[in-house]
Formats: sequence, structure tokens, C-alpha cells
Amino acid sequence: MRTQPLLRVRAQAILPADHKLAKRQELSATELVNEPIIRLMQGLLLRDQLDDIFHSAGVSPGQSCEVASSQLACSLVAEGAGITIADELVSAQIGLENLILVPVVPEKWMTFGLLYPVSQDRTEALCRFETVLRDLVRELAGQSPTLEVAMD
Repeated sequence: MRTQPLLRVRAQAILPADHKLAKRQELSATELVNEPIIRLMQGLLLRDQLDDIFHSAGVSPGQSCEVASSQLACSLVAEGAGITIADELVSAQIGLENLILVPVVPEKWMTFGLLYPVSQDRTEALCRFETVLRDLVRELAGQSPTLEVAMD
């Protein structure tokens, strides 16, 4: 596989708007360890990244449930079922009126991009698609300190 990184997003704790930690400027895994955590199913890259945030701090989340998608995790957070760690693009799909995003420390960034088979030729249509996508990524990254254009 050939990869084309596009966007880096900073991991953030996604909390219900009325949560006791919602007014914090940043949160560490040790501060979240006793909260009910909504995690993605095992085997998903974003699950591995969430688990790494806790393991890097030398802790394991206590109570947790597993779901199939980040969008579902954020929906459950909005209903008050717990907290999750995701990024602002995922949480924005749910609507931010019931959610608060608090950056996780130490900073953890997740990279998103495109995957191509090594044997795939770069067609003119593919090049145009990549150009449009990179333009959108630059626009998004310019609107938020938790989004960055990924470098190759």
C-alpha cells in the first residue's frame, strides 16, 4: 500500500456539556481513568490510539463500553452515557450543542489520509481529486488549532 497523509487531528476528550470536567482547559488520561469511557471495538486503529493514550500514562480505563464507530461514541456522550476520546471532526457530525471538547495532554495527534494499492497508476482524475481534497484540508486546518495539514 502507498499512503498519502492529509490531515492531523489532535485527540480531545469529548464530554457531555454539563460534565464536571467540561470547564477544564486540558485533561490527562489519569484524570479520565475513573470516568465511564466509550471506546471503539478492538481491532480498529482509533481504538488502538485511544488505548495508547491511557497506556502511555500507565493507567487503564475503569468502566467502558465498546461501540462500532466514533460517531456512535459521540452520540452516546451527548446522551450522558460517558466520555470518549476523538477529534473535533467526528464530534461536529453529531452537533456540538450537547458536547464539550477538551484537549488531551500530553498532546496526541492522529493522522488521516489516503491509501492506494502500490500498483495503481496516478490518473488525471485521481490527481484532481487529491488537489480538491488537499484544498479542503487546508481550509479546515486554518479554522482550528486542533487540525493540521499533514506533511508527507
